[in-house]
Amino acid sequence: MKKLAAFVLILAMLLPLAACGSQPDSTAQASCTPIPLEQVLRYLGCRPSNAPEEVRQLATRAAEAVQRTATCRACWCRLPVTISDEHLVWLGSLRFDSRNLARNLAGCQEAFLFGATIGAGPERLILAGRRLSAADALAADAAGTAAVEQWCDEINARLEALAAQEKRYLRPRYSAGYGDFSIDAQPELVQLLDLPRKIGVTVTETKMLLPSKSVTAVVGISATPANCHASGCLSCEQADCPYR
Repeated sequence: MKKLAAFVLILAMLLPLAACGSQPDSTAQASCTPIPLEQVLRYLGCRPSNAPEEVRQLATRAAEAVQRTATCRACWCRLPVTISDEHLVWLGSLRFDSRNLARNLAGCQEAFLFGATIGAGPERLILAGRRLSAADALAADAAGTAAVEQWCDEINARLEALAAQEKRYLRPRYSAGYGDFSIDAQPELVQLLDLPRKIGVTVTETKMLLPSKSVTAVVGISATPANCHASGCLSCEQADCPYR
């Protein structure tokens, strides 16, 4: 079995699409669209149907401020996918040990890998909010999270359109930190996408992305439609997450 794994790794490294650098630049930049108030309230831990009026006003102000200061940028590439032993996943030349990711990509021979950010503006709002009150900082943080998730949805839609041109379909996006797809994968994903140069995103020693409202994600490309189109929180198995 070890010999098979080694062979698969060598094969993946030799494939022409094994590195994003071998492909044309695929990038996007846009202004932030209005952020749904319901999503901001959810990230604040409130049910939109019974959120107090003062919380709704706080969330509305934060969403408007984040929208004004955000600069949405993204880049992506297309990579070959190889899966072995139901838990080893190769994206191009990179190998990851994740049963959840392997299950998500089962049947896919390729995948999109993308990075997305809403820039440093919202991060400055969060820091400024901390000097005013904990509530302002929390609201800005929630609005920033809602904004980057919305931007990821927009990138997903663009990738879906690209796949549709080939009569192919996308799997739900899956990020490092979901389930057993370790956050330790972030440095390799950031390097492969060349995020510092392309969209100004770096990764810290603790594997966190900077600016903090940034995301990397894997999106499988399939010849058949997926039965489930859940993404983001719906695709994560972290049952104790406060945002559930």
